[in-house]
Amino acid sequence: LPVIALTAGVLQEERQRAQAAGVTDFLPKPLDLEQLVAVLRRWVPPGPGGDTNPVVEVRPSTQPTDLPATPPTSLPTIPGIAPERLAALCQGDEALFRRLLRGLVADLTGVDQQVQSDLDQGAPARALERLHRLRGAAANLGATDLAHSAQALEEAIHTAGPEIAARMVQFTAHLGALLGALRPVLAEPEPDPAQATPVAPTGTAALDAARLAELRAALAAHQPRPARRLFAELEASLIAVYGVDPVRHLTAALESLRFDEARDWLEAAAPGGTGATTEESAT
Repeated sequence: LPVIALTAGVLQEERQRAQAAGVTDFLPKPLDLEQLVAVLRRWVPPGPGGDTNPVVEVRPSTQPTDLPATPPTSLPTIPGIAPERLAALCQGDEALFRRLLRGLVADLTGVDQQVQSDLDQGAPARALERLHRLRGAAANLGATDLAHSAQALEEAIHTAGPEIAARMVQFTAHLGALLGALRPVLAEPEPDPAQATPVAPTGTAALDAARLAELRAALAAHQPRPARRLFAELEASLIAVYGVDPVRHLTAALESLRFDEARDWLEAAAPGGTGATTEESAT
């Protein structure tokens, strides 16, 4: 049974110790979906009949498959969060952008008070656990300043050093600044998918067959990043042709990494597929 470590420990000696303990492979934090899929496909054996989904190269569109240097213009820049990290995770998907930020706010709210309470009660291990969990959440979304200050506080608590109070002040300041930057963004009304840029609902002919073929290829190859990018390009047209609710079904499959389910939906509903009705596709 392969053992895959998801770890922020990237030092060579840390990996050597992990390998000596039986770890087979590594995934670094913050987690990247492309790396996750690649590592799992490397170690998980194919199902009955072998691997029917070979890796397929996806033709670049007007947007590069690799991370853009700056976030898409539709996504606001948030002080304290690396814009390229959010661009990588969201690929222009504003609904996903807001969902990730709401989760981050939930993870951050009140943590400074909880850590201080742990320290006051003589429970440093509990404080370290909270900080480690917060550091992972912050790093995953590119909140590097907060992640670094959390790590500095962790190290001070771990060594019981005299700088704990100063590190706590720094950590609280970074935490408050980031929450202050996030809340106004999340207070803005969310866009309604039904109000997306209208496309004439003239049936499947209104869809870009070439782009749909690329999306199916990305799903067949289990490539989350190009699949999300291509879906974002096609979403308005799909909604215009099939309606909001069926496309939400496809969105949920993509977000849950249910690639085969998403591909089956497209094979049935989109040009070149079996021509199932919207109702059949939605079920």
